Amino acid sequence: MRTTHITRGEEWLSSLPIHIELFDSIGWTKPLYAHLPVIMKQEDGRRRKLSKRKDKEAAVSFFLEAGYPVEGIMEYLMTIANSNFEEWRLANPHADIYDFKLSFDKMTLDGALFDLEKVQSISKERLGAMDASEISEKAYRWAKQYHPEFAGNISRDFDYFKAILNIERGGEKPRKFYTRYSDIFPIIDFMYDEYFEKALNLELPFNPLYSKDLLKRVLDQFLSNPGLELEEEAWFDNLKTIASACGFAPTVKEYKKNKEAFLGHVGDVAEIVRISISGRKNTPNFYQIMKILGEQRITSRINQTMKLF
Repeated sequence: MRTTHITRGEEWLSSLPIHIELFDSIGWTKPLYAHLPVIMKQEDGRRRKLSKRKDKEAAVSFFLEAGYPVEGIMEYLMTIANSNFEEWRLANPHADIYDFKLSFDKMTLDGALFDLEKVQSISKERLGAMDASEISEKAYRWAKQYHPEFAGNISRDFDYFKAILNIERGGEKPRKFYTRYSDIFPIIDFMYDEYFEKALNLELPFNPLYSKDLLKRVLDQFLSNPGLELEEEAWFDNLKTIASACGFAPTVKEYKKNKEAFLGHVGDVAEIVRISISGRKNTPNFYQIMKILGEQRITSRINQTMKLF
């Protein structure tokens, strides 16, 4: 069959003399053989070969279905293939992975241990390095195959989806929210009204120390002047003014100095507004979220929340 080179796992090394003898006996030209260390797994304190039959992570389909970016998987495999890859990557952070020259000399003779946490760390870095267009396109491609509900929401307004994924992206230190494409929808689903409305059917995570009257007072103050036309720093100053008007300290520092004088601080006011608009305590940059949602949608959501009171 004119095969010139054969690469295979080191467990075949013991068969090499038999295969060479077969070629010699038939009178064929022998191919060149390379026997490579296999990927190992730690189990019950012992190392064993990563197994297709026992280990889900031995199948590429596991990573694709879970939404790991191909770039992250490839990057991780390079780190266990050659010991100098990570040093090369640090020196060439934006280079194409195929610019790296693989070398047998830099391949460890001991089988590398498979490390799923490192796969996740690298994948998070690769997704964080993508611009909004790239991650949006690739997330949509993944969703069409593995998460049709997610894909349906994306397809209704792709530019809206791209704007969401552009939150805190770019710059010297972009925020890295996602490890896999499958992480995206659970983090941003509240941006779609039907999922926000589902959250309203659950108990919203407001601070139980705050009465409904106080929550309503804060939200009424915010609705009277949401300040969305302002730049982010000025918007936060506006939120401090609202906090002061409702009996909260405008800064955390002032609150800590004299807790008895205040109901809380501006961060607590921001949390009240955040929960009323998203249904959750934690979100990506909330100012940018509100700019994407727009004043009309924000007003509608706050009014829906206050009806619960």
